Amino acid sequence: MTESRADERLSGFVAIVIAFTTLVAALAGFLQADASKQAGDLRDEAEQLSLQALASSQSGQQAAQVELETFHQWVEQRTQAGNALLASLYAGADPSRANALLREQERWETIADATLALSDIDPESEFGPERDPTFPSRYFAAATEESQRLNGLQDAANEEASAIDQRAAAYTAILAMLAVSLYLFGLTLAVVGRWLRLGFLGVGLVLLGVGGLWMSQAVITPRLTTNDDAAAAFAEARVAAITAYDSAGYREAEALYDRAIELRPSFARAYEQRADVIFLGASPQRTGFVSIVPPEALQRSRADLDMALSLGHQGPQVLGSLGFYSFAEGIQSGDAALLNESVDYSRRAIELDPGEPIYRYNLGVALVGAGRLDEARVAYADAVARTLFVDESVTELRQEPGIEEAWLAGALTDLEIVRRYRPDLEEQVRGLKEQIVGRVTTGSPEPPVQSPAVFADVRLDVFPAELQWQGTVSNYDAGRDTISAQWYHQDPSGLGWAVIPEVSLTATPSVGSDGRLFQLSPYLSRVLPAECLPPGRYRAEVYINGRLAAQSEVDAGFGEFEAFVARDLTVAFCRPIDWQRREERFPGLIDGFTSADGQHGVIGAHYAMPGSLRSLPDISTEISHLTIESFAEWFPALPAYLEQDGTTSEYFMGLSDTAWRWYDYGTGYVRVGAGLSEAGAVVLGMVYGPYDWFDGTEPYRILNSMIHIE
Repeated sequence: MTESRADERLSGFVAIVIAFTTLVAALAGFLQADASKQAGDLRDEAEQLSLQALASSQSGQQAAQVELETFHQWVEQRTQAGNALLASLYAGADPSRANALLREQERWETIADATLALSDIDPESEFGPERDPTFPSRYFAAATEESQRLNGLQDAANEEASAIDQRAAAYTAILAMLAVSLYLFGLTLAVVGRWLRLGFLGVGLVLLGVGGLWMSQAVITPRLTTNDDAAAAFAEARVAAITAYDSAGYREAEALYDRAIELRPSFARAYEQRADVIFLGASPQRTGFVSIVPPEALQRSRADLDMALSLGHQGPQVLGSLGFYSFAEGIQSGDAALLNESVDYSRRAIELDPGEPIYRYNLGVALVGAGRLDEARVAYADAVARTLFVDESVTELRQEPGIEEAWLAGALTDLEIVRRYRPDLEEQVRGLKEQIVGRVTTGSPEPPVQSPAVFADVRLDVFPAELQWQGTVSNYDAGRDTISAQWYHQDPSGLGWAVIPEVSLTATPSVGSDGRLFQLSPYLSRVLPAECLPPGRYRAEVYINGRLAAQSEVDAGFGEFEAFVARDLTVAFCRPIDWQRREERFPGLIDGFTSADGQHGVIGAHYAMPGSLRSLPDISTEISHLTIESFAEWFPALPAYLEQDGTTSEYFMGLSDTAWRWYDYGTGYVRVGAGLSEAGAVVLGMVYGPYDWFDGTEPYRILNSMIHIE
């Protein structure tokens, strides 16, 4: 009788527990459904933010394009004013005609002032060409800032949704646990045998307790919320990173990313992008894919990527960058474990994005650094195939020499890093260079036909705006042989050699007047922002059908020069960094720089010739003389034409109808070059300075740096 009453009391207790568990399960189900709804709402919000970001980006870019076109109209109108001024100078013998043209000049200047007032872009403003070396990149990037902010909010909404998904998953697990406990409680009522019943009851109570505590913890844990201000900081940082071109710009972007991460410590994309600006800002490389970075910056960059990875940001770019950073740090420190990590990260990146050649080149160089040379050759063969072809079956050629050379240059720079830290692999590195150069430059994944050509007396010439190699080549056949010159630069701090893709040229060389072959590669016109070649040491590796046939090194024979791009004059040139911009300039007509003492200078001029003036005989010579006469006050004294030196027709900026002139102003010379562009404009370049200055090389380096831009 006593045992029967005990069983009844146990059954009653179990019934109460079942009811309580059912209520707890119902609450867990409600919380799970609510969490799923919240996550869904956040994902809908993220999708809306994505659409808003896209719309904002498009509208911002379109508005910026309208402003840019208005600014271009101002430039054209200023040019018309300059043309009227030029015509008035030609009409000097007819005062009424000259006065009419001067009034025309004033009219165009008035129209130009009104047009400029309608544009957000001003030449002297933050986004104008005077202060933005990458103009109009900074203006267009700023136009996307709101879009970037919305993308940051989208990322935050997705992160919050993922956190709520985890909570919903916890509620689902709790429901499963409660369901099992209910089943055990049911068995407690169904089975016979006191100890068996107590066993089922005990296990069920344990599951109920664990589930209840877990649910309580989930309920009281605050929901993840992100700071909207982090998105604004992220947008500013992104704009700064897009437009950065030197260490100061990258430091500014890094500081803004610091702020975004401070406001939102779980901002994975901010960690990823801060790693990039740390890496780029610490490198001495100015162009191409960056590979050379000091160890401290490498460690900081890798730490940020590790954080991004731990926060769930596991895209191919994060893995690919981790692969390269691990290689660079591992090869410098001799850490085999880091090199093996690099191999692993690069392979994971390739799995996610098999069409990207960079990850395959990174894999190849990591395998070389680890001494796994056979695997490296296979990786490089795959990388070359992905470089040359755009499809999986490697049948459709890419036919984009610029990007192919950029990838090749990056791969050669990476191998140069191995060569520096693993001198025991010198021959193997050379063989791998020949393997990839031969295939990429000939456009075939198969080894090229060997050439019997022999190079001798190879000489390098480095100018502020261009590079040249020249040498004697015997047994050369232009129909059979492909010559590629890969130019390296080592900055003065000596961190390493890096290939400059903009001047590394694969082309048929020219034949000089002495019968020697040469290749001249412009630099100033091919980089953005426009730059002059930096000081340091240069090396050219000249390959013929993939074989390293010659190499030579030379120190730059000039100091630091700074580039100037006058788009309104269609002229760019290099000048000493301490020269100052002239205040008395005419946009669209004439502009220049002068030394602090006013004794040296460089001037560019552009005349969009009216039809009536284009018919003048020897137009380049006439415009040269007119310019010197009309702007005589720009020089230390009145220049006089040296007629005994005559006028020669030689190369000048690739223009036609060229003319060169010397002028003497009593204490120095003016050297003028001029020519006619395809658009029918006369373009001039001038340097002036004391007599002994022209005994040196600087004035000629400035003149030789001048290029014509459209």
